[in-house]
Amino acid sequence: MGNISFFLGGKPASDGPEWAPNLEAVRAT
Repeated sequence: MGNISFFLGGKPASDGPEWAPNLEAVRAT
């Protein structure tokens, strides 16, 4: 999952609730 955080700007996993929704956006690409 580290790579996913990197795609979102290197946000730490602690921001789960913040970037969790972005996971779908990354998958859409």
